Amino acid sequence: MQRVAIVEDKPFLLESLAQEIGRQEGFEVCLQASDGQDFLDKIRALPTEALPTIVLMDINMPQLNGIEATRQVKTFLPDLQVIMLTVFDEESYIFEAILAGANGYLLKDEPIARIIQALEDVEKGGAQMSPEIALKALNFLRNPMQVGKTHTAKSNKQNLLEEEPTKREMEVLQAIAQGLSYQETADTLFISLDTV
Repeated sequence: MQRVAIVEDKPFLLESLAQEIGRQEGFEVCLQASDGQDFLDKIRALPTEALPTIVLMDINMPQLNGIEATRQVKTFLPDLQVIMLTVFDEESYIFEAILAGANGYLLKDEPIARIIQALEDVEKGGAQMSPEIALKALNFLRNPMQVGKTHTAKSNKQNLLEEEPTKREMEVLQAIAQGLSYQETADTLFISLDTV
């Protein structure tokens, strides 16, 4: 059973996500928070056996935004999987979230089935991105200095990547940027789903 935390400042969306995820087999919503500080306070109060394994994290919230909350929670729970779920698709948010430790980045207009799929993929070690986000990441990898002019994160590719992505990694990212699912990407590239 995967325990999911949802951090969202809009009550209707928070409740809707909690209900949808709670209906899914293998998932339990164990924590709901209205902003980053509320999340940190609640997660610190939980016993180890009740801690979430995955977090859906909004970015723009009062008191403490999702990027800073991610950065802070990763200092004491480094294995916690965090998926950013936001309306922001600007490079500055994407790369700041990655640098803070986010394991995936989805836009809020994704259908609930895609969000559930992202939870399942992250649980298996994947890193889900909305196609628009994957395209921005692909553009960054192709031309880091051009994208670097528009974001406030470290603009040097070496600060984000320890090594150059392989040709296969670039092909996978390109497929995701085109909107293919992980399974469709695997089928198109003639590789296993685990490889994707």
